[in-house]
Amino acid sequence: MRYLAVLGLCLLGSYSQGHAQQGAKPRPPAGTVITKPLHEEGDKLPSPVLPAEKFLSTWEWRSGTTVFRLQLSRNLNLLLPNGKSVPAIVGQHSYTRNRILKETSLNKKMTVLAKPVAGNILSGIFTDLTKNKSGWLTISVMPTTPNKMSWVLEPKEGAVTGNAPMPAAGFTVPTTMTLTRVL
Repeated sequence: MRYLAVLGLCLLGSYSQGHAQQGAKPRPPAGTVITKPLHEEGDKLPSPVLPAEKFLSTWEWRSGTTVFRLQLSRNLNLLLPNGKSVPAIVGQHSYTRNRILKETSLNKKMTVLAKPVAGNILSGIFTDLTKNKSGWLTISVMPTTPNKMSWVLEPKEGAVTGNAPMPAAGFTVPTTMTLTRVL
């Protein structure tokens, strides 16, 4: 029985090879690495990436007497610890709750470090100054309303080792918001 199944597969394989479509490209053997040029005639070109300029502005979120303000700008030569410089989007923020300033980095230091990753999305790190911790940040300009963007802040996962203190739970600023361009 096993012999008949193997024979049937062999016959089917030889039949399909002999009756392949005219002009079809032969398939490479299994395990072959296929490389493709960036653009071939007839290929659909990828959609252009949203320019970083769409993010560069002052943005604000309000809820009653709570206000979060974010200023994003470009840093063409951000120096990394390994000595390389890369272009990046950097930002400073302020956060007031009940008209009391809870946290600000304005005119002090950068608390957002991000880069465009796809279309209308920035991805990076946000530093919470009050709790002395950072989290993963995703900022997305809304395609249908380019004067609005979403903000999603998530904690970094990982273990605390040695005698390091446990980081404070949560963040000082809201973790999800829809900001509006104000300048």
